[in-house]
Amino acid sequence: MDIEVFTRANLARYDTVIISKAFDARARAVAADLRARSRRVIYDICDNYFIGSVDSPAANAMSTMLACATRVVVSTATLRDVIAARTPSTTPIAVIGDAIEVDLGVRTNVFSRRLSQVRLARLRRSLSGPAGRLVWFGNHSGSGGGGMEDLAARMPDIVAVARRHPASLTVISNSSRKYRDLIRPNAMPTSYLPWHPITFLEALRAHDVALIPIRTSEFTRCKSANRPAQALACGLAVVADAIPSYAPFASCAEIGADWSSALTSYLRNSELRRAHVSAAASVIATTCSPRIIADQWRTLLEGP
Repeated sequence: MDIEVFTRANLARYDTVIISKAFDARARAVAADLRARSRRVIYDICDNYFIGSVDSPAANAMSTMLACATRVVVSTATLRDVIAARTPSTTPIAVIGDAIEVDLGVRTNVFSRRLSQVRLARLRRSLSGPAGRLVWFGNHSGSGGGGMEDLAARMPDIVAVARRHPASLTVISNSSRKYRDLIRPNAMPTSYLPWHPITFLEALRAHDVALIPIRTSEFTRCKSANRPAQALACGLAVVADAIPSYAPFASCAEIGADWSSALTSYLRNSELRRAHVSAAASVIATTCSPRIIADQWRTLLEGP
């Protein structure tokens, strides 16, 4: 099949268009135009925007997109149930998860690449001692709570464990201000690394345990398992709060467990960490490997 990035000038010759996440005025106009031409519109959604007021601008815009779609793709079964209540009953909804990231050549300017590598080298030097290496990674969103705020809520437990079992904490994110305000004041060694596509996976692999705190809400319950899957794929053990999509990893990560006990077990037992990472490989291979996700998309695109 021929695939290209959407160009409005070529709209008339497209058989199928995938619209991912967007629901602004331009996306709605494109979707309506395609439906008027009897073309397939596949709407790909990864978050629950039907929270708060049922008549919010975001909810109304999303409803318009769903009405135009001939097929809908969501990232989790929980999100499917939410979207099904807002989608015409004749519109098929498929669940296709998020694939883990793999090392690929990424084009960046020379200065950005060099600066990210210098920062990574500095981080590696700070992690060269015997202390356990903990990491939290994620983007900070200014639109509400969550993210680093969830990590801050868990810091008393993390600091208490680090007093008994020496450990450092790295934050890989896009908000140094949030790190300075919420994480750095805590009484344990911490460091901050700006997220960069060149160094992210290498930086993640330099750690022992990934911390994934997440407060349950209508929004977070619909999130995918990409964060625990990514950490396990990079060789890290995982301590995480529980949401539905994390369930497949319950046997190879500490999901929904007491944070102090789980973190202590991992810091004291490197064999346990390795065993869980090894066990996770088969879960990743069958649920969120790039090949599996690509095959699911191909099946969808080649279908009716």
